[in-house]
Amino acid sequence: MTMNRLFWAAATVSYVLVAGIAWAAPGVTCVNITTDSADTVCDSSDTGPTDPKVDTVLYCIGTVTDDSTGTPVTVNTWDSGASGFAFEWTSDADTDVRSATNSYTIVSSDDVGSELKCTLTYTDSHGDSGSNFTTTTVTNSIPVFTAAAAVAPRNVGDDYNNSIFDCTSTVSDADGSTPDRSYDWFVAKSDGSTQTVCTDNSECTPGAAAASPGDELGCTVTATDQETSDTVTSDAPNITFGNRAPNTPSVAISANATTDDGTTYDCTVTAADPDGDALYYDYTWDVGGVTTNVPDSSSATNTSPAATKGQAVY
Repeated sequence: MTMNRLFWAAATVSYVLVAGIAWAAPGVTCVNITTDSADTVCDSSDTGPTDPKVDTVLYCIGTVTDDSTGTPVTVNTWDSGASGFAFEWTSDADTDVRSATNSYTIVSSDDVGSELKCTLTYTDSHGDSGSNFTTTTVTNSIPVFTAAAAVAPRNVGDDYNNSIFDCTSTVSDADGSTPDRSYDWFVAKSDGSTQTVCTDNSECTPGAAAASPGDELGCTVTATDQETSDTVTSDAPNITFGNRAPNTPSVAISANATTDDGTTYDCTVTAADPDGDALYYDYTWDVGGVTTNVPDSSSATNTSPAATKGQAVY
Protein backbone atom coordinates (compact mmCIF):
# COMPACT_ATOMS: atom_id res chain seq x y z
CA MET A 1 0.00 0.00 0.00
CA THR A 2 1.30 3.44 -0.90
CA MET A 3 0.04 6.83 0.31
CA ASN A 4 0.32 9.92 -1.85
CA ARG A 5 -0.89 13.48 -1.25
CA LEU A 6 -1.58 16.06 -3.92
CA PHE A 7 -1.72 19.77 -3.06
CA TRP A 8 -3.66 22.55 -4.77
CA ALA A 9 -3.70 26.12 -3.51
CA ALA A 10 -5.68 25.98 -0.24
CA ALA A 11 -7.12 22.48 -0.71
CA THR A 12 -5.66 19.08 0.15
CA VAL A 13 -6.94 15.82 -1.31
CA SER A 14 -5.79 12.47 -0.01
CA TYR A 15 -6.11 9.21 -1.83
CA VAL A 16 -4.98 5.64 -1.25
CA LEU A 17 -4.07 2.98 -3.80
CA VAL A 18 -4.59 -0.69 -2.87
CA ALA A 19 -4.37 -3.44 -5.48
CA GLY A 20 -5.14 -0.92 -8.16
CA ILE A 21 -8.11 0.65 -6.33
CA ALA A 22 -7.78 4.31 -5.30
CA TRP A 23 -10.06 6.18 -2.88
CA ALA A 24 -10.18 9.72 -1.64
CA ALA A 25 -10.88 10.87 1.90
CA PRO A 26 -14.59 11.62 2.40
CA GLY A 27 -15.79 15.13 1.68
CA VAL A 28 -18.62 16.76 3.67
CA THR A 29 -20.24 18.67 0.82
CA CYS A 30 -23.13 20.26 2.75
CA VAL A 31 -24.08 21.03 6.35
CA ASN A 32 -27.35 22.69 7.40
CA ILE A 33 -28.96 23.68 10.68
CA THR A 34 -32.72 23.22 10.61
CA THR A 35 -35.65 23.19 13.02
CA ASP A 36 -37.37 20.31 11.18
CA SER A 37 -36.35 16.92 12.54
CA ALA A 38 -37.69 15.31 9.35
CA ASP A 39 -35.74 17.57 6.96
CA THR A 40 -34.16 15.49 4.15
CA VAL A 41 -32.75 18.26 2.00
CA CYS A 42 -29.32 19.76 2.63
CA ASP A 43 -28.83 22.93 0.62
CA SER A 44 -25.39 24.50 0.71
CA SER A 45 -26.96 27.93 0.12
CA ASP A 46 -29.33 27.57 3.09
CA THR A 47 -28.70 30.30 5.68
CA GLY A 48 -30.36 28.38 8.52
CA PRO A 49 -33.38 29.04 10.77
CA THR A 50 -34.89 32.52 10.61
CA ASP A 51 -35.62 32.91 14.33
CA PRO A 52 -33.63 30.51 16.52
CA LYS A 53 -34.21 31.52 20.14
CA VAL A 54 -34.36 29.98 23.59
CA ASP A 55 -36.17 26.59 23.63
CA THR A 56 -35.82 26.20 19.86
CA VAL A 57 -34.64 22.68 18.98
CA LEU A 58 -31.98 22.72 16.26
CA TYR A 59 -31.01 19.77 14.07
CA CYS A 60 -27.75 19.36 12.17
CA ILE A 61 -28.00 17.56 8.82
CA GLY A 62 -25.44 16.97 6.11
CA THR A 63 -24.38 15.24 2.93
CA VAL A 64 -21.08 13.43 2.35
CA THR A 65 -19.30 12.00 -0.67
CA ASP A 66 -17.84 8.61 0.39
CA ASP A 67 -15.17 7.29 -2.01
CA SER A 68 -13.93 4.48 0.20
CA THR A 69 -14.86 1.80 -2.37
CA GLY A 70 -13.27 3.63 -5.26
CA THR A 71 -16.68 4.70 -6.50
CA PRO A 72 -18.05 7.96 -5.01
CA VAL A 73 -21.28 7.41 -3.07
CA THR A 74 -23.50 10.10 -1.55
CA VAL A 75 -24.32 9.50 2.11
CA ASN A 76 -26.81 11.63 4.05
CA THR A 77 -27.26 11.96 7.79
CA TRP A 78 -30.95 11.08 7.39
CA ASP A 79 -30.31 7.87 5.43
CA SER A 80 -31.64 4.77 7.15
CA GLY A 81 -28.79 3.01 8.95
CA ALA A 82 -26.30 5.77 8.13
CA SER A 83 -23.19 5.61 10.29
CA GLY A 84 -19.82 7.27 10.53
CA PHE A 85 -21.22 10.71 11.44
CA ALA A 86 -20.11 12.73 14.47
CA PHE A 87 -21.61 16.03 15.60
CA GLU A 88 -20.23 18.84 17.74
CA TRP A 89 -22.21 21.93 18.77
CA THR A 90 -20.22 24.90 20.05
CA SER A 91 -20.69 28.64 20.57
CA ASP A 92 -18.48 31.64 19.91
CA ALA A 93 -19.27 32.72 23.48
CA ASP A 94 -16.99 30.07 25.01
CA THR A 95 -15.15 26.82 24.27
CA ASP A 96 -17.70 24.43 25.75
CA VAL A 97 -19.20 21.65 23.64
CA ARG A 98 -22.97 22.15 23.80
CA SER A 99 -23.95 18.80 22.33
CA ALA A 100 -22.38 15.79 20.63
CA THR A 101 -25.60 14.60 18.98
CA ASN A 102 -27.42 15.72 15.85
CA SER A 103 -29.67 18.07 17.86
CA TYR A 104 -29.32 20.92 20.34
CA THR A 105 -31.92 22.93 22.27
CA ILE A 106 -31.06 26.60 22.77
CA VAL A 107 -30.96 27.51 26.47
CA SER A 108 -31.12 30.84 28.31
CA SER A 109 -27.37 30.87 28.90
CA ASP A 110 -26.87 31.16 25.14
CA ASP A 111 -26.60 34.92 24.87
CA VAL A 112 -28.72 36.75 22.32
CA GLY A 113 -26.48 37.42 19.33
CA SER A 114 -24.11 34.53 20.03
CA GLU A 115 -23.26 32.23 17.15
CA LEU A 116 -23.96 28.52 17.45
CA LYS A 117 -21.84 26.22 15.30
CA CYS A 118 -22.46 22.64 14.24
CA THR A 119 -19.40 20.77 12.99
CA LEU A 120 -20.18 17.56 11.12
CA THR A 121 -17.44 14.96 10.77
CA TYR A 122 -17.69 11.79 8.71
CA THR A 123 -15.31 8.85 9.04
CA ASP A 124 -15.33 6.17 6.35
CA SER A 125 -14.62 2.46 6.62
CA HIS A 126 -10.88 3.05 6.20
CA GLY A 127 -10.74 5.51 9.08
CA ASP A 128 -10.31 8.52 6.83
CA SER A 129 -12.44 11.52 7.80
CA GLY A 130 -13.67 14.85 6.54
CA SER A 131 -15.58 17.64 8.22
CA ASN A 132 -17.47 20.82 7.56
CA PHE A 133 -19.59 23.20 9.64
CA THR A 134 -22.35 25.77 9.55
CA THR A 135 -23.56 28.41 12.01
CA THR A 136 -26.72 30.17 13.15
CA THR A 137 -27.19 33.19 15.40
CA VAL A 138 -29.34 33.14 18.55
CA THR A 139 -32.16 35.68 18.29
CA ASN A 140 -34.02 37.51 21.03
CA SER A 141 -37.09 36.15 22.83
CA ILE A 142 -39.85 38.69 23.45
CA PRO A 143 -41.28 38.77 27.00
CA VAL A 144 -44.60 37.01 27.50
CA PHE A 145 -47.31 37.45 30.11
CA THR A 146 -47.79 34.13 31.87
CA ALA A 147 -50.52 35.74 33.99
CA ALA A 148 -52.49 38.60 32.44
CA ALA A 149 -52.90 41.94 34.17
CA ALA A 150 -55.67 42.09 36.77
CA VAL A 151 -56.99 44.87 39.04
CA ALA A 152 -58.36 44.14 42.50
CA PRO A 153 -58.85 46.06 45.75
CA ARG A 154 -56.17 45.25 48.27
CA ASN A 155 -58.89 44.46 50.80
CA VAL A 156 -61.56 42.15 49.41
CA GLY A 157 -64.84 43.96 48.85
CA ASP A 158 -63.27 47.37 49.40
CA ASP A 159 -63.86 48.58 45.85
CA TYR A 160 -64.41 52.29 46.46
CA ASN A 161 -62.75 55.35 44.94
CA ASN A 162 -60.54 55.98 47.96
CA SER A 163 -59.49 52.33 48.35
CA ILE A 164 -56.07 50.93 47.47
CA PHE A 165 -56.08 48.90 44.25
CA ASP A 166 -53.30 46.61 43.00
CA CYS A 167 -52.52 45.83 39.38
CA THR A 168 -50.90 42.39 39.25
CA SER A 169 -49.36 40.37 36.43
CA THR A 170 -46.65 37.81 35.79
CA VAL A 171 -44.23 38.22 32.90
CA SER A 172 -41.20 36.21 31.88
CA ASP A 173 -38.46 36.26 29.28
CA ALA A 174 -37.05 32.98 28.01
CA ASP A 175 -33.65 34.64 27.61
CA GLY A 176 -33.38 34.72 31.38
CA SER A 177 -33.57 38.49 31.82
CA THR A 178 -36.21 40.20 33.95
CA PRO A 179 -38.42 42.52 31.86
CA ASP A 180 -39.10 46.00 33.16
CA ARG A 181 -42.76 46.74 33.86
CA SER A 182 -44.64 50.03 33.75
CA TYR A 183 -48.25 50.78 34.70
CA ASP A 184 -50.85 53.06 33.16
CA TRP A 185 -53.95 53.63 35.31
CA PHE A 186 -57.11 55.34 34.13
CA VAL A 187 -60.69 55.99 35.19
CA ALA A 188 -63.38 55.37 32.57
CA LYS A 189 -66.19 57.73 33.48
CA SER A 190 -69.88 57.19 32.97
CA ASP A 191 -69.98 60.01 30.42
CA GLY A 192 -67.55 58.13 28.15
CA SER A 193 -64.45 60.17 28.99
CA THR A 194 -61.29 58.82 30.59
CA GLN A 195 -58.89 60.33 33.08
CA THR A 196 -55.34 59.24 33.82
CA VAL A 197 -54.78 58.60 37.51
CA CYS A 198 -51.93 57.61 39.79
CA THR A 199 -48.26 57.37 38.87
CA ASP A 200 -46.27 54.58 37.25
CA ASN A 201 -46.79 52.17 40.11
CA SER A 202 -48.44 48.81 40.66
CA GLU A 203 -50.85 50.32 43.21
CA CYS A 204 -53.37 53.13 42.89
CA THR A 205 -55.81 55.08 45.04
CA PRO A 206 -57.84 57.23 42.59
CA GLY A 207 -59.65 59.43 45.12
CA ALA A 208 -63.03 61.14 45.00
CA ALA A 209 -61.75 63.97 42.81
CA ALA A 210 -61.02 61.54 39.97
CA ALA A 211 -63.64 58.84 40.35
CA SER A 212 -67.27 58.44 41.36
CA PRO A 213 -69.35 55.35 42.10
CA GLY A 214 -70.24 53.64 38.83
CA ASP A 215 -67.03 54.77 37.11
CA GLU A 216 -64.52 52.08 36.17
CA LEU A 217 -60.83 51.69 37.02
CA GLY A 218 -58.47 50.16 34.46
CA CYS A 219 -54.79 49.32 34.28
CA THR A 220 -52.44 48.50 31.38
CA VAL A 221 -49.12 46.81 32.11
CA THR A 222 -46.25 47.24 29.65
CA ALA A 223 -43.31 44.83 29.78
CA THR A 224 -40.05 45.96 28.17
CA ASP A 225 -37.37 43.56 26.94
CA GLN A 226 -33.99 44.43 28.46
CA GLU A 227 -32.16 43.20 25.36
CA THR A 228 -33.99 45.04 22.60
CA SER A 229 -36.48 47.38 24.31
CA ASP A 230 -39.32 45.54 22.53
CA THR A 231 -42.58 45.82 24.46
CA VAL A 232 -45.70 43.78 25.07
CA THR A 233 -48.80 44.92 26.93
CA SER A 234 -51.60 43.38 28.96
CA ASP A 235 -54.88 45.17 29.69
CA ALA A 236 -56.64 44.36 32.95
CA PRO A 237 -60.44 44.07 32.88
CA ASN A 238 -61.92 47.24 34.36
CA ILE A 239 -63.35 47.17 37.86
CA THR A 240 -66.41 49.25 38.79
CA PHE A 241 -66.34 51.51 41.83
CA GLY A 242 -68.97 50.70 44.43
CA ASN A 243 -71.20 53.19 46.20
CA ARG A 244 -71.55 53.78 49.94
CA ALA A 245 -74.38 55.40 51.84
CA PRO A 246 -73.75 58.77 53.50
CA ASN A 247 -72.55 58.75 57.06
CA THR A 248 -75.26 58.98 59.74
CA PRO A 249 -76.17 62.69 59.90
CA SER A 250 -76.63 64.88 62.94
CA VAL A 251 -79.61 67.28 63.01
CA ALA A 252 -80.05 70.48 65.00
CA ILE A 253 -83.05 72.88 65.18
CA SER A 254 -82.58 76.49 66.15
CA ALA A 255 -84.77 79.60 66.10
CA ASN A 256 -84.38 81.63 62.98
CA ALA A 257 -86.56 84.73 63.26
CA THR A 258 -89.75 86.00 64.88
CA THR A 259 -92.27 88.07 62.96
CA ASP A 260 -95.91 89.00 63.30
CA ASP A 261 -96.70 85.63 61.71
CA GLY A 262 -94.78 83.74 64.35
CA THR A 263 -91.34 82.23 64.76
CA THR A 264 -89.41 80.28 62.08
CA TYR A 265 -86.81 77.65 62.83
CA ASP A 266 -83.76 76.33 60.98
CA CYS A 267 -83.04 72.64 60.61
CA THR A 268 -79.28 72.20 60.06
CA VAL A 269 -77.88 68.84 58.94
CA THR A 270 -74.26 67.80 59.36
CA ALA A 271 -73.46 64.88 57.03
CA ALA A 272 -70.80 63.59 54.66
CA ASP A 273 -70.58 61.02 51.88
CA PRO A 274 -67.52 58.71 52.03
CA ASP A 275 -67.40 58.58 48.21
CA GLY A 276 -67.37 62.38 47.97
CA ASP A 277 -70.79 62.51 46.31
CA ALA A 278 -72.95 65.60 46.60
CA LEU A 279 -75.77 65.16 49.11
CA TYR A 280 -79.46 66.02 48.74
CA TYR A 281 -81.87 66.36 51.61
CA ASP A 282 -85.58 65.70 52.12
CA TYR A 283 -87.05 67.87 54.89
CA THR A 284 -90.41 67.25 56.51
CA TRP A 285 -91.66 69.83 58.99
CA ASP A 286 -94.45 69.34 61.46
CA VAL A 287 -95.70 72.67 62.82
CA GLY A 288 -98.69 72.37 65.10
CA GLY A 289 -99.71 69.10 63.45
CA VAL A 290 -99.43 70.44 59.89
CA THR A 291 -96.69 68.77 57.80
CA THR A 292 -94.73 70.39 55.05
CA ASN A 293 -92.34 68.43 52.81
CA VAL A 294 -89.32 69.95 51.09
CA PRO A 295 -87.76 67.26 48.81
CA ASP A 296 -84.37 67.07 47.06
CA SER A 297 -82.85 70.15 48.58
CA SER A 298 -79.15 70.68 47.99
CA SER A 299 -78.89 72.86 51.07
CA ALA A 300 -77.89 71.46 54.46
CA THR A 301 -80.15 74.04 56.13
CA ASN A 302 -83.89 74.49 55.72
CA THR A 303 -86.26 77.00 57.36
CA SER A 304 -89.61 75.94 58.74
CA PRO A 305 -92.99 77.60 58.24
CA ALA A 306 -93.81 80.10 60.99
CA ALA A 307 -95.02 78.68 64.26
CA THR A 308 -97.26 80.57 66.65
CA LYS A 309 -96.97 80.51 70.35
CA GLY A 310 -97.79 77.12 71.81
CA GLN A 311 -97.32 75.16 68.57
CA ALA A 312 -94.92 72.23 68.61
CA VAL A 313 -92.27 72.20 65.91
CA TYR A 314 -90.62 69.04 64.63
